[in-house]
Amino acid sequence: MLVKKHLKDSGFAVINLDDELVFNRMKSLARNEIFYSTRSTRKNLKHLVTAKNIQSHGNESFCFNVEIKLGREKTSFKQPVCIPMIGAYNVSNALAALSVGCLLDIEEKKVVRGLKNMDRVPGRTEVLQKEPFYVIIDFAHTPNGLKNVLASVAKLKKSKKNKLLVVFGCAGKRDPSKRSLMGQIAARYADVTILTAEDPRTESLKKINDAIEKGWRSTASDHQEIIRYDDTLENVLVRQNAIKKALCLAQEGDVVIICGKAHEKSLCFGVTEYPWNDIAQTKKLLMHPCP
Repeated sequence: MLVKKHLKDSGFAVINLDDELVFNRMKSLARNEIFYSTRSTRKNLKHLVTAKNIQSHGNESFCFNVEIKLGREKTSFKQPVCIPMIGAYNVSNALAALSVGCLLDIEEKKVVRGLKNMDRVPGRTEVLQKEPFYVIIDFAHTPNGLKNVLASVAKLKKSKKNKLLVVFGCAGKRDPSKRSLMGQIAARYADVTILTAEDPRTESLKKINDAIEKGWRSTASDHQEIIRYDDTLENVLVRQNAIKKALCLAQEGDVVIICGKAHEKSLCFGVTEYPWNDIAQTKKLLMHPCP
């Protein structure tokens, strides 16, 4: 692994204690570790950064109490922290940043202040619209990323009757094993799944979406819906039409999330990169009401 190859004997590994797979793999690779967690109550860890009393504030930010323990002594730092991002998983990301700051000998209060004042990252749970329904862009393109963002934005639905609609695909010439798994995750959280292109490259878009749908069908129930856009001859229009479909299906109180491309500037079909940006194109579509 890259960690084993590049981490020096005196170096530290920053490990997410809430990810059991990562924890089990990493603890045997590094001599020195600092752990972070949003739920751990372990007392026997030497270096630990935790978040407690996590609260969402108006779907605009998350606030929590951070506790930092360095060494075997009692907690050395406690302070409330607020981050201007939606998505509970961003609390975990903030703890990772705090952990790195500790290792770089940056004063904890400075890191906390930086988190509070940081700019929103384009394409990371970026909210384009809140009313009459949410429209969100996110870069999630892995099973874990998709799971985290769908679990978070599902909470933005106004009622149990409202729907979560997700638009995504899987890249060609990349890890094919994740396709079925991402289909399962979509079925677990979304009411409507719309499959489309995410850089199919020289692979068949239909076969990519077949693999995703296979996973979706193994998990979905009768009330859920899957829609596909597979025609690569349309190149970027295949993604544009998928997003348009989601926006036209959405009703007041629903949530639409478009995953996989976010801030990127092109879509690859064959060996050609076609100009494309999810954020800009979705904004254009929102300016034109559905027929």
